Amino acid sequence: MKSFKLFAISVLLFGLAGAIQAAVISANPFHVSLDPTQTTSSTISWSGVSGTVQVTVSVNGGAEEQIYSGSGTSVVYSGIQTPNWYVMTLKQGGTALSWTSVTTQWKPDFQFGFNILPDHVNWFTDANYNRDWVQARLEQDVAMASSFKGTTIRFNVWTHGTYIDNNQSGANKWVFSNELYQIADNIADWLGTVAYDHKVRVLFAFHNSFYHDGHLAGAGLTLSQIQSRTKDWMSVYINAIETHTKARQVVFAYDYQNEVYHLTPNIIDYVRYCIDNVPVPKGKRLLSISFKQGDGISDFVTWWATQLQGRRVDYLSLHFYPDVQSYDTPNQLAGWVDKARAAYHNATVISGECGFKGGGVWPSNEGSSPRTEDNQRTNMVDLATNARNKGVMAQMAWVMTPPYGESGASYSMQYAPHQPK
Repeated sequence: MKSFKLFAISVLLFGLAGAIQAAVISANPFHVSLDPTQTTSSTISWSGVSGTVQVTVSVNGGAEEQIYSGSGTSVVYSGIQTPNWYVMTLKQGGTALSWTSVTTQWKPDFQFGFNILPDHVNWFTDANYNRDWVQARLEQDVAMASSFKGTTIRFNVWTHGTYIDNNQSGANKWVFSNELYQIADNIADWLGTVAYDHKVRVLFAFHNSFYHDGHLAGAGLTLSQIQSRTKDWMSVYINAIETHTKARQVVFAYDYQNEVYHLTPNIIDYVRYCIDNVPVPKGKRLLSISFKQGDGISDFVTWWATQLQGRRVDYLSLHFYPDVQSYDTPNQLAGWVDKARAAYHNATVISGECGFKGGGVWPSNEGSSPRTEDNQRTNMVDLATNARNKGVMAQMAWVMTPPYGESGASYSMQYAPHQPK
């Protein structure tokens, strides 16, 4: 009898756990584009749970407010405005079961923008930040990008720089200096002034060099040490931005790791760790995916959704380079967007990177076929047209201006400052 009772209790607990795991909350719509004075509503629905439940909402990362309590299955939440973000949490008995988000943007529905490479992050140290040429170089990019109404940019930072001593090994690797905090604070200040004033919204992208392209072996640290240091490194930027009133409105999402690739050692554990531990606010979580040939996985988009094991992201970023991979051709974009929307629960799809190579060094810009400026223009227009027709939130070209000292012949939209294609 005793064993039977234990068995019955085990079955009951297993059933309750299953009920908790099955609880799902969703929003319709989960992403809206609005004029600054507009408001709208979203229907919040849930399933997989019975009895009395509560639904709360957090606006812009603020305190939770209860918007529903009862045994129903939906509630309408109104007063949604841009550029706010909203996180709805389904609870029962004080326990959070599931959450979703409603994200927003300024009109138009489809926006075109650029990736911004700040060339050297140490331009943002206190010693360099006030130099006129640093400000002018970056403001020029944002000002040009903002000539496209309601545009977006993808602002990229790497783990290398003067604030991390990569020449050390073992436990001495990744020793942060005060420069890292200076850089983060000044980037937040720049985003909260230049980008904010031009009404440009920002996807903030992290590139962990030890994980990018599979170079983990060169890190000189254990997996747990790299995860811990990565959390510290990303947290410095996130905390600087999220405590800056204007910068936190400008940054609509954080990319945990640029172009996750399953053949990179330990990348699955790394991504799961970042989602679980790095303080990216709910409502701003993004995963970016690039397609690679010869990896043995035909549907990389759906495969990664399975590896997340139920972890939620608010945005999914797909990257397209038609001249590199045959299945990135513009007319295939729609199919990949459909797969993404089917696999990621209430996630807004964007194209965080896209590109097609142009010609040679300006002004001799035609280069050798097929990498001509004409082909670049045709393919970029086709990509943007297909993305717009498919309702993709935004598309950000790689890049507006080539990195400092490099030729503009590759994927950039201008050969050099003041030399647009």
